[in-house]
Amino acid sequence: DPSKLDELGCVSGHNQAAKLFNLQLHALAKKLQDQHSDSNITYVDIYTIKSNLIANYSRYGFEQPIMACCGYGGPPLNYDRRIVCGQTKVLDGTSATAQACNDSTEYV
Repeated sequence: DPSKLDELGCVSGHNQAAKLFNLQLHALAKKLQDQHSDSNITYVDIYTIKSNLIANYSRYGFEQPIMACCGYGGPPLNYDRRIVCGQTKVLDGTSATAQACNDSTEYV
């Protein structure tokens, strides 16, 4: 549903959940570090890293920020949940194959 997407083409609700999760995880990591000062607690925010890759994809040498390299359906996502990568199926009365792209280095 396009109305649920953000400016980058990602699902807004999922991003909000990831941000909240990371906020709480960071607070927990800090609390655990305070309680166990002889331990090392490492917190890594993968959401921000991946979001940055998608938002600034061309800066990092990518051409496709949100499109699947191996899939079916074409732009913008090249994804159809009914068919997985490498599979051939009949979809809507037509044979379809979820194929890999020519150059996976172009895709985030």
